Amino acid sequence: MGRSQFKSDLEVVAQRAASGSIAGVTAVAKGDELGELVVHYHNDDLPTEVRIHAMAQDIADYPKGSTFMLFTSDDETPKPVTCAIEHTQPFLHGVSIDKLVTTLSGFLGKNPDRTPVGTQGKAPLSDPGNSGAGEDEGDDDDDGSFADFDVDEDGSEDGETYNSAFGEDYFGLSPSTHGEASHSNEQQRRIRHDLRCVAEAGYKIGIISGFGKSDTSGIVSLSIRMSKLYLSEETLEAWDVDENDYLILLIRFLGPYIPLETLIDRPASASTVSFRVGKSKSYKPSHSHALAAFVEVKSHTEPNGTSSQTNIEQHSSPVFEKLFISSSLGQYLNESFISLLKLRETRAFSWEMANLELISKTGFIGGTAAEVTIDPDAAMDIESGPEDHHLLVHDHLTEGSSDARSLPLVAMQFTVRYFMKCTEFCLRCHRRLDKEFQALRPYVCSDPLCLFQYMAMGLGPSVEHEILTQPYVVDLLVSLCYAAIQDNPAQHIQAGKSKNILPIREFPVGLYLKVPNLFSEPPSCEVLAAIIDLDQSQLVYEADKKQDLVPKLGQWIAFQYPEGGYIKHALVTGVDPTYRTISIQVKGHSASSSVQTPNADADSQALAYAASGKNLVYIFPYDTDFDSLTHHSKGAAMRHILETLPSVLAMEAYLKGNPHYTVRSMDQVSPAAASVLQWIVSSNRSCIFQIDCSHDVVASATDGASPPSLPTQGPAGNGRSREKERIPDMDGWVQFRFAQGTPDKELRFAKALQATAASKKIATHPTIFAWHGSHISNWHSIVRSGLDFRDVRYGRAFGNGVYFSPHHSTSTGYCGTTGSAGWPGSDLKFDSCMSLNEIINAPDEFVSRNPHYVVSQPDWHQTRYLFVRSAALRLTTLTNPKKRTVDGNEKREVAEFHTQLKGLAIIGPRGLELQIPLSAIPKRSVIAGPVTKWTSSNRKQVPPGDEKEDEEDRRFLYLDDEDDIAASREIASPSSGVAGGERCSMPANAGKPMTDFVPGSLDLSALPRLDPPTDAAPFATKALGRELSKLQIVQANTPLHQLGWYVDLIKVNNLFQWIVELHSFEATLPLAQDMKKAGVTSVVLEIRFGENFPMSPPFVRVVRPRFLPFMNGGGGHVTLGGAMCMELLTSSGWSPANSLESVLLQVRLAICNLEPRPARLQSVVAAQRWGAIRTLDYGVGEAVEAYVRACATHGWKVPDDIQKMKL
Repeated sequence: MGRSQFKSDLEVVAQRAASGSIAGVTAVAKGDELGELVVHYHNDDLPTEVRIHAMAQDIADYPKGSTFMLFTSDDETPKPVTCAIEHTQPFLHGVSIDKLVTTLSGFLGKNPDRTPVGTQGKAPLSDPGNSGAGEDEGDDDDDGSFADFDVDEDGSEDGETYNSAFGEDYFGLSPSTHGEASHSNEQQRRIRHDLRCVAEAGYKIGIISGFGKSDTSGIVSLSIRMSKLYLSEETLEAWDVDENDYLILLIRFLGPYIPLETLIDRPASASTVSFRVGKSKSYKPSHSHALAAFVEVKSHTEPNGTSSQTNIEQHSSPVFEKLFISSSLGQYLNESFISLLKLRETRAFSWEMANLELISKTGFIGGTAAEVTIDPDAAMDIESGPEDHHLLVHDHLTEGSSDARSLPLVAMQFTVRYFMKCTEFCLRCHRRLDKEFQALRPYVCSDPLCLFQYMAMGLGPSVEHEILTQPYVVDLLVSLCYAAIQDNPAQHIQAGKSKNILPIREFPVGLYLKVPNLFSEPPSCEVLAAIIDLDQSQLVYEADKKQDLVPKLGQWIAFQYPEGGYIKHALVTGVDPTYRTISIQVKGHSASSSVQTPNADADSQALAYAASGKNLVYIFPYDTDFDSLTHHSKGAAMRHILETLPSVLAMEAYLKGNPHYTVRSMDQVSPAAASVLQWIVSSNRSCIFQIDCSHDVVASATDGASPPSLPTQGPAGNGRSREKERIPDMDGWVQFRFAQGTPDKELRFAKALQATAASKKIATHPTIFAWHGSHISNWHSIVRSGLDFRDVRYGRAFGNGVYFSPHHSTSTGYCGTTGSAGWPGSDLKFDSCMSLNEIINAPDEFVSRNPHYVVSQPDWHQTRYLFVRSAALRLTTLTNPKKRTVDGNEKREVAEFHTQLKGLAIIGPRGLELQIPLSAIPKRSVIAGPVTKWTSSNRKQVPPGDEKEDEEDRRFLYLDDEDDIAASREIASPSSGVAGGERCSMPANAGKPMTDFVPGSLDLSALPRLDPPTDAAPFATKALGRELSKLQIVQANTPLHQLGWYVDLIKVNNLFQWIVELHSFEATLPLAQDMKKAGVTSVVLEIRFGENFPMSPPFVRVVRPRFLPFMNGGGGHVTLGGAMCMELLTSSGWSPANSLESVLLQVRLAICNLEPRPARLQSVVAAQRWGAIRTLDYGVGEAVEAYVRACATHGWKVPDDIQKMKL
């Protein structure tokens, strides 16, 4: 039985479906996951065919002990199908596949409102499509166990759904560490005064939360439209911002509002102010997006194998998006702003001088503090000139009176200054860079520590941002890197290199990468052998082996069969030394070329395994320091790591569905793979744009079929359209434009151009264009350091230098596609690459000009376009929206082209002259001159007027009667961001309770509880006392409906055992609707602390009411026994730095999470007299057992406190 029976039954049912013997079922097929099948169904009442997925739980016990879970993958599921799924679900325990499909077919063919067979006497099930639209007339009659079951929510996300999930307690309502709990009218007036200063300076104000009559803490949004910053078109493109976007600074005050003069007198480390920098289409992001910006969400995997996501409204409310510089500038604000402020106040420094002084005192950079000297003349801010931007001229810190200066305004001026001038400063130490050339994108200085932190801390280009905006650029960079580490001896010989020298010139050293030691030279005999059972995802390793060879829990491993083949990469989810077993989850595979198989003759145990005919594998943990490997082994290690990466389009799809997660959160991405990907993207200093963004490129590259489960409609990436930058008549080639090469190379090119133009008196056409073809393995280095002639591959018949040609056909012949193995994960799948280059127009200085241009000056040329072509595209034409005819008479979207010199024009694939868009040439002057000042004269007309401010924000700023303000304000509603957008109305009755929860009404004596620890460390008692005190202050100063949780402090008679009630859930949540039907106003939690808290995590379980189990369609991270299924609450994910306030927030977040399905209540006893629904409590024993099972499933470590817990 079990899996073999499942496979056999699936084949039989698939044949029946193919023969048409099951009504409406057109096909039954195997799904992508183990135990999954897909039912294709269609009848005359449905507009299109639907696909219904069935996932078998506990497939090893199929069919008797298995349960099927039904769901759909279609974007819009018809209501009859949703209802049929809901009707079918209760009957899917212990059934065969045949019974499953026929039962589902029966319900799909019935009227969805008809009472299903087996439920006679029960009211019809409620329509799941109306779960968020209030209660239907029949809701009060629903009394079945699955009456509230809702498998496939409609996915609608109300603008305020996320508010209750986060809770106002975490954002701006924690107690001040200085005992300032006053909420006087004077403080309110000071808050409004400081924010008025911001508004009067030209910025917009948005109150996100807090700052009511009863509190002086909260979150405020300060913003300015990008068009008012007068950034150039090139800068807007390079920074991926639109002139109609708003630059936004979010400021969170965790304690009572602190005026600037008070803040300066206190230690910087005692500050309770934090900052976030981003952009939005509205002047004020939505409440939920602003709150989410201050939460670090940790990845974990759901029981169905998919990562959970934070459900924030994506369309109905203004989002808060990260900028390319959000990480660097945000970190600078949070780490140094207060210290810089104090230095400026006490020493009368500028911002730049204060930063240098701070570096000299802290020794931040790689050198010693004594090596940092301050030159006041060199450090003076350059924005003081009268022609500079007015926003940079004003300095509120020096202009305002000492007792009336606005902290928010100073912070906003600081943010705008560094945002506008970010390319002039190092991204890490923030010292000024070389003034001779201004890059389009910021970078770091030459200090080794800055460079390391740029790579390791994610201060460079955000991988996630690049994937979401330009996935093909990321694909290009990864593919070029993969080609550069290929071991191709024939290519080495042609290039005159040693066979052990790879084309790549630099490796990602210094990042503490841990890789599997697959490349020992000579092969090491000290390798762990094991018998593998892939069906059970288990390895049984040899006896009498050193324990240091056995991989650890949570570690990544690679394993290989002695006979070769693919190497599989897996995550260790469990280790049992008693039975010598290792539980694994296979995540990917890589090719076994270059891997040196251990010598089996040297291991008698391995010989015995091999002789027995069992599946022998060799295990290689990810424990080898990458930096210690040889040049050749480094390349091999990178190849194996990159082969485990999913495709870039798959990463894009994941990040779109999980907006607050990173690539590292993906289940199949190892830490090593994520670090290498970060290095590939960050080490590229060229500014590259993808011109092609159609999925047709991928479809063509895969013979007309896009990768499974990936979108085929719409653009790849959400970056701006660049059709006007496309070079016409390059059909079949995917185009990329270099807006700017590496800054140092671009600087040298600009200097050489100015010098040559001056010496030769070139007034027009200072440059020409030409092609260059090179083997794909060379382009990783070319993109980073430019073209050179260090290596010889095809000979130098016309002299030493870089060879160019005006003819496309000539350079194509030098692309050399032989011996190249492309990155397996590539969506583009290209095997040839060539560039279009800008060259200084001085042919008489070339080594040769006929038949090729041979340029020996390394700084006389720059790449402007890159073209790649896959084998599948050789006979394929990529169509453009408006394709230009051969004779050029038809107009295109491109308005202007660069005029080329007669006789020096470039020739395309068809033998015709190509037109080059003006965008191919960076805006510059060949005559050296002063730096361009901030001005709007060269900018296009900006749409008149800013977005109208929220009425609530205006009322808060300009009404001085606190009673009026308090009566008219609740949490600021998110602005719609468009004219005529609706706002949340104010409450009709200010005195009406905002929640139906009544604190103190719970009878704690009737609750089943865990036994408290019998012994506890003194530090645990002190830590819990501090945490309880903090929660007491938060609870006393926060409105009940905003807080979302309640602890009856009077009834806490044991510090190690708390009862917490979660309440006031967003009304649109299915959980909140179920609670209303059941007459339940809170979810009761028991939090039990171990004897070593905070070194070990608390145990959190639901006491009441019972939740619908996951196997029956429930969610909310609540296990079958009531324990919370969260990595945060295990030894694997716990940190002693976590506060209980944040724990309560994240538990509430998890319960409110709508993915993969929302939390629902399981009704067990129907009302008899008054229509209420009673619910049973979870037992103590089942909670602990369920928690241990969940940890085993996910590979999380169970805390020692729970292991020895007495039940």
